[in-house]
Amino acid sequence: SYQLRIASLLAERSWTRLLDVGCGDGRLVSILSAKFPDRRVVGLDYSERAVVLAKAMVPQGEFLAGDVTRPDLFEQPFDCSTCIETMEHVEPAFLPEFVAGIRRQLKPGATLIVTVPSRNVPLIDKHYQHFTGQSLTDTLSDAFDVEWIEYLNSVSPVAKMMRMLVTNRFYTLTNPALLTAFYNFY
Repeated sequence: SYQLRIASLLAERSWTRLLDVGCGDGRLVSILSAKFPDRRVVGLDYSERAVVLAKAMVPQGEFLAGDVTRPDLFEQPFDCSTCIETMEHVEPAFLPEFVAGIRRQLKPGATLIVTVPSRNVPLIDKHYQHFTGQSLTDTLSDAFDVEWIEYLNSVSPVAKMMRMLVTNRFYTLTNPALLTAFYNFY
């Protein structure tokens, strides 16, 4: 649902070059490259292992292992960036430098789309923190103007049941029409 929502938001914006910070396995780069074939989408991850995996999973994608805080990382700035389920993996003391690094990779007025887990989701071992709307705004506000915050994951019983139907240990739901219906409702 995250990737579909991000793609729909990007379809409403004008951009030609996008940087996916913390690209992981490259799934979002793959989706955006297919949806916007005339635009450049670059995946960046601090982990060289993640970039090796991304290149194996998305051989047609463009990926780089590197530190977003390096000002000389790219020759040209990007006019759009995503940072999807990444900030919770960054040590809180380093977050201001991390966010400033993203800002330096972007043109003035560029769009940044961020997703993070909410504090209503239990913290797991590989996460330093989860966020509230206010804590996310506080984290971003020195480098970006926050336009809006949107909550994607509901904690309602219906949403919990839908997540269990889509993701569970007994079967994998793969029917595209049914998955799209679930994601749209969710």
